[in-house]
Amino acid sequence: MKNNMCLLREVAMILNIAPHRVNYALVSGAVPEPAIRLGNRRIFQTEDIERLQKHFQNKKEENGPEGKGT
Repeated sequence: MKNNMCLLREVAMILNIAPHRVNYALVSGAVPEPAIRLGNRRIFQTEDIERLQKHFQNKKEENGPEGKGT
Protein backbone atom coordinates (compact mmCIF):
# COMPACT_ATOMS: atom_id res chain seq x y z
CA MET A 1 0.00 0.00 0.00
CA LYS A 2 1.34 3.45 -0.86
CA ASN A 3 1.94 6.09 1.78
CA ASN A 4 -1.30 7.81 0.80
CA MET A 5 -3.38 10.02 3.00
CA CYS A 6 -7.05 9.08 3.25
CA LEU A 7 -10.17 10.40 4.92
CA LEU A 8 -12.41 8.25 7.10
CA ARG A 9 -14.81 7.37 4.28
CA GLU A 10 -11.94 6.18 2.08
CA VAL A 11 -10.49 4.08 4.91
CA ALA A 12 -13.88 2.45 5.47
CA MET A 13 -14.06 1.60 1.77
CA ILE A 14 -10.55 0.11 1.83
CA LEU A 15 -11.41 -2.03 4.88
CA ASN A 16 -14.89 -2.84 3.56
CA ILE A 17 -16.64 -1.75 6.76
CA ALA A 18 -19.13 0.97 7.64
CA PRO A 19 -17.61 4.40 8.43
CA HIS A 20 -19.40 4.57 11.79
CA ARG A 21 -17.55 1.44 12.93
CA VAL A 22 -14.19 3.09 12.20
CA ASN A 23 -15.33 6.20 14.04
CA TYR A 24 -16.50 4.15 17.05
CA ALA A 25 -13.17 2.30 17.26
CA LEU A 26 -11.36 5.64 17.36
CA VAL A 27 -13.70 7.47 19.74
CA SER A 28 -13.87 4.56 22.19
CA GLY A 29 -10.08 4.41 22.37
CA ALA A 30 -9.81 0.87 20.98
CA VAL A 31 -7.50 2.25 18.28
CA PRO A 32 -5.36 5.38 18.63
CA GLU A 33 -6.44 8.46 16.69
CA PRO A 34 -4.41 9.27 13.56
CA ALA A 35 -1.65 11.79 14.23
CA ILE A 36 -2.71 14.19 11.48
CA ARG A 37 -5.82 16.37 11.48
CA LEU A 38 -6.59 18.94 8.84
CA GLY A 39 -9.63 21.17 9.12
CA ASN A 40 -10.96 18.98 11.97
CA ARG A 41 -10.82 15.90 9.73
CA ARG A 42 -8.79 12.81 10.47
CA ILE A 43 -6.09 12.12 7.92
CA PHE A 44 -5.14 8.43 7.88
CA GLN A 45 -1.74 7.26 6.73
CA THR A 46 -0.70 3.72 5.89
CA GLU A 47 0.23 2.92 9.51
CA ASP A 48 -3.18 4.08 10.74
CA ILE A 49 -4.99 1.96 8.18
CA GLU A 50 -2.91 -1.11 9.05
CA ARG A 51 -3.65 -0.58 12.76
CA LEU A 52 -7.39 -0.40 12.03
CA GLN A 53 -7.19 -3.48 9.82
CA LYS A 54 -5.54 -5.47 12.64
CA HIS A 55 -8.18 -4.25 15.09
CA PHE A 56 -11.07 -5.38 12.91
CA GLN A 57 -9.39 -8.70 12.07
CA ASN A 58 -9.02 -9.40 15.79
CA LYS A 59 -12.68 -8.49 16.36
CA LYS A 60 -13.71 -10.88 13.60
CA GLU A 61 -11.65 -13.70 15.12
CA GLU A 62 -13.13 -13.06 18.59
CA ASN A 63 -16.66 -13.23 17.25
CA GLY A 64 -16.11 -16.37 15.18
CA PRO A 65 -17.22 -17.12 11.63
CA GLU A 66 -20.91 -16.56 12.39
CA GLY A 67 -20.27 -13.09 13.84
CA LYS A 68 -21.35 -14.23 17.30
CA GLY A 69 -19.37 -14.46 20.50
CA THR A 70 -17.97 -17.86 21.42
